[in-house]
Parts: sequence; C-alpha cells; structure tokens
Amino acid sequence: MNRLEESEHLNGEDNLPLTSAGAKVLIIIAVMMFMTCLTIYVAGELDKADKARSVESFPDHSEIRNSIEL
Repeated sequence: MNRLEESEHLNGEDNLPLTSAGAKVLIIIAVMMFMTCLTIYVAGELDKADKARSVESFPDHSEIRNSIEL
C-alpha cells in the first residue's frame, strides 16, 4: 500500500469504485424514471385532448331540432 492508500485506510474512507454492473443498474433506473414521467405527461395531454374533443363533438340540440323542423 502506498502512503495515499494508507492515509485513506486510516481515515476510514473507502472509495469504492462504481462497477460497470452498478452503473448499468443506475442507468436502467434513470431510464425507467424518465419513461414513467413521460408516460404520465403523455397520458395527461391525451386526457386533455380527449376532453376537448368530446366537448366539440356534441352538437347543440337546438340546432338539430331546427334542422329537423325545416
């Protein structure tokens, strides 16, 4: 052990390197969190669009009655 490693060892600091498996797990978790947020956002936008479309698609009943009476 060199002096730096001895001083870190004496101080109780363990600088554990991030293994490639650990990095992959963190990347997967980050991607899953991003996809979850994106899904929630898109679902909200689709819900807004669906509500707006449903309001526009129902015609006024008085217009239908007037067209039938003519």
